[in-house]
Amino acid sequence: MLNKFKFFILITLIFFNKINCQDIEDSYTFKSKGLLIFLDDSETGRLGPISTDAMSAIAQKAGPIIISASVIYNIISNKNCLKDPALERFNKYKKIKSQVSQNKSLNSDFNKPESEKEKLCIASSGINFNDKDWIIKKITASILLLIPNDYLNQEKINTNSVRQYLPNNQLTDVEYKMGLKVNHLKTITINDIDIKHFKGNPPIYANYFINSVWSGKKSAIFVTRAEYKDLKKEKVLPQWVIYITGHGMIGESIVDVSITNFKKFLEFLDTKINTKLFVYTSCYAAGLNTELIYKDSKSPLQKKYSFAIVTEALTDAPTSGRGFNLDLTNDKSNISYSGKIDFSEFLNKATSSEKIDFIDIIEPIFKDAKITDKTKNLNEIPQIKLPGLEWFSVMNSREEIVSIGNILAKSRNPNNPLDVVKFFKTTPLVILLYAPTIPFELIIPKDITIISMIPDNVMHSIKKITLNNYDILDFFNNQLYSIENLEATKGFWIEEINGIFKELSNTQEPIIIKNVLLYTDEFIYFTWENKFYKFKNSKLTEIKEKEYKKEMKFAKKGVVATQESFVEKTTSKDIKKIQDTLIKKQADLKEK
Repeated sequence: MLNKFKFFILITLIFFNKINCQDIEDSYTFKSKGLLIFLDDSETGRLGPISTDAMSAIAQKAGPIIISASVIYNIISNKNCLKDPALERFNKYKKIKSQVSQNKSLNSDFNKPESEKEKLCIASSGINFNDKDWIIKKITASILLLIPNDYLNQEKINTNSVRQYLPNNQLTDVEYKMGLKVNHLKTITINDIDIKHFKGNPPIYANYFINSVWSGKKSAIFVTRAEYKDLKKEKVLPQWVIYITGHGMIGESIVDVSITNFKKFLEFLDTKINTKLFVYTSCYAAGLNTELIYKDSKSPLQKKYSFAIVTEALTDAPTSGRGFNLDLTNDKSNISYSGKIDFSEFLNKATSSEKIDFIDIIEPIFKDAKITDKTKNLNEIPQIKLPGLEWFSVMNSREEIVSIGNILAKSRNPNNPLDVVKFFKTTPLVILLYAPTIPFELIIPKDITIISMIPDNVMHSIKKITLNNYDILDFFNNQLYSIENLEATKGFWIEEINGIFKELSNTQEPIIIKNVLLYTDEFIYFTWENKFYKFKNSKLTEIKEKEYKKEMKFAKKGVVATQESFVEKTTSKDIKKIQDTLIKKQADLKEK
């Protein structure tokens, strides 16, 4: 049975091109083009996740790349920094990795500054960057445009025409064809990068990118819709597939630009150029940052856009780097670099087909986001915001993830328990909890993770949880803490939990513990037979009633605050709108 996400996909595809081509003349034709963007000024002298991903794109010559000058300089300037022969260098790298995996105490040594530089040197050795294979365009001293000659040949664009620097001319045919103002950008070499630019304190954010994208009157990078309209002949408009990555901070930044400037970039993508798909990866790419970015000032729901938006995150937590592989070539004279992201396949899939299978398109760049067990990469499950819709949906092609939202929570009889396996007709690995209050009993199977999807600090209230032949201690240890480094506090106040508790009751028979308070920092409080208990760091201790009541008072305030905040942000009218949309999608699907 098709899930909710597939309903969205089928209906949205019908109108996709119509939405994207708003305000564009019917006589125009469209061609999808890809662009990769890597922003960072903080990884100088070390091998960070942005440098690693950029190495993958450069090694693959995947397509046009916009990149912070500091990132490319960090990669290229360290290319020949080690004098060891390639084979010796490679074996040294393998030895370091082996030692770290076998002896955790070596982790601190492996991450020392000298080791970080050594890893950067080794990885850079596998990047075969040659000026002859690329055209490098200077956007500003801080940011560059890299264009592989192979890409231009594939697009049947003359490389010499792209190299031309014509700052005072009108837009050229090459620029209209590429959708990028290449002839208005100076052609340089790697040696022309201004090293002085990287001395001193680096900028906090790469807002220089947004300033180049749109100054308020024109773009220094893109040929805009208005500029295509000025051309008095039939033309092909680019329909952009854009991937961008950079570091992020909760409540402050995303992809290395401020929240405010990221919103400006979304507006540019929506109104100034023709965007087909926008994908971004960053720490804290979901949760509170999603609310700050997409909240519509005129509605409690999120702002709609005319293109699909995909991000690799679930909630208020960082994401991990994808890493890389190093291999020796057959002649054993060089190290070859292989990133764990296939940008070439991603761009090929996203730009070559009129039909859009988003799950298939993003698989080459989000391979590690697939759920293989209940604890791996849960915060890196991708979500999508489809064109014209006001919310993100989890991209899940299988039945591993189920959701409990406010509609279900409010419409279900509180006296009617919800057996998760029977209700969803599957045994999922994850329950996403969008509702602040669950007024009915949940019957859950073993090894299922519950994740709060409400942004920022939150305290959920659940009437009862029944564990089928599952020890409550295992539930405490495994069920609610599967996302590491959560920035926000996600709490759960559960009136009753029914399950086996051998350590407490010394029996295999289920017991009921009451007024259970769980924090995601692993503090757990509960009562049983008029005694009060705390569970922390896998240790169960009896505590005084005064300590317990103090925590419960705080928890109840959190529950009330969460409910009030949720009601304020999402009205019953908004919930009804979402419900009606889902019903319509199902009806439309049946007609087809």
